[in-house]
Amino acid sequence: MRRNATIRLILLSAACTAGGSAFSWAQAPGTPAAPERRPRVIIRDARSKAESRDQQYPPYNREAGPFPVRTASAEWLDGARTRTVRVKAYRPIGDQAEARRRPLVLLSAGLAQTRDDGGFLAEHWASHGYITLVVEHEAIARNDPPRDAARAGGFDARPEAWRAIPLDLRFALDQALRDPALATRVDRERIGVFGQGMGAFGALAVCGVSVDFPQKRNEAAARDVTFLDPRFRALIAASPPSEDVCGLDRTAWQTLATPALHVVGMADETSDVKSWRDRLTGYRQTTQRDQFLLTIRRADAADLNDAPLSKQAERGRQPAARDWLRMTSMAFWDSYLLGDPAAQQWLLDDLIEGASARAVKLDSKNVTPVGRIIAPETPGTAQPR
Repeated sequence: MRRNATIRLILLSAACTAGGSAFSWAQAPGTPAAPERRPRVIIRDARSKAESRDQQYPPYNREAGPFPVRTASAEWLDGARTRTVRVKAYRPIGDQAEARRRPLVLLSAGLAQTRDDGGFLAEHWASHGYITLVVEHEAIARNDPPRDAARAGGFDARPEAWRAIPLDLRFALDQALRDPALATRVDRERIGVFGQGMGAFGALAVCGVSVDFPQKRNEAAARDVTFLDPRFRALIAASPPSEDVCGLDRTAWQTLATPALHVVGMADETSDVKSWRDRLTGYRQTTQRDQFLLTIRRADAADLNDAPLSKQAERGRQPAARDWLRMTSMAFWDSYLLGDPAAQQWLLDDLIEGASARAVKLDSKNVTPVGRIIAPETPGTAQPR
């Protein structure tokens, strides 16, 4: 069989050399003959349209950045809670990357996700100079046995599980700032947090959103518990929880303390969130400055992460959603962790709407101008904007 395959390959190569393309463009029965060069014209037209769109609506850091990326995993024991927090770090490397302290972003993994998920964002951010730490939450991770119970009962079925998420994030940040490989490379004044789904709940909580958490079984909920950690300066919440989920009421977002990008897919509906519009509650209710809302047509939670899916589920995805999220998140981090006015202007001009042929819309409110932040070359803190 191998010999026959080799002979066929040699004959095919000879045919390509003698007659050009090895493809045979068959004409469908009953249709008029197409011009011979038509396929090339279609390709050129599609490419020119894309190039024209990029010229009219310049993409923002859509491609990988200049820095090579190195990854490493760790398991940190939180003795106070007798809990292991698993993390994966993405770090830009090279002389230029290490010449200055770098901003740090914590990526809070969602339900049934581990530290190995979220790499499409973590690696992209790291290639542009952001040290990124993916934090796995033991109680809701893919390998945690009770996860099915949590799914069956919804977010609120196991409040002790979702209460642990912001505590995991605060502990992971403590450890990162002590870790020999990270501590001397992180700019402590430029720390952000990203989360999706239940991961977004944790991100919102450490950025000041108040939570009504039941202290004991059958006990009335405690009002306005806070997990605020002021070290976090900016927040991205993808597939954010709605009102009445995870102990969040209608007033919960009034205590949000940081600039935020809320990311909502217009097909993102679950047993806990009946309508994607319910995920807009946070953006609508907060009065905090510098709030952005990115809505993506035909996208659901699966389009905003890289967890494995079945072939049937893959067919329903919004294929460009990850590119749009990469660009918008980079512009947001550059705006509110680096203080880059050009990045903020890109957001305010809503260029992503044109770049996506109106499949995406970016709204904003209470925006204040940013000023560039200079990262220190030696241990210290960044200059405030």
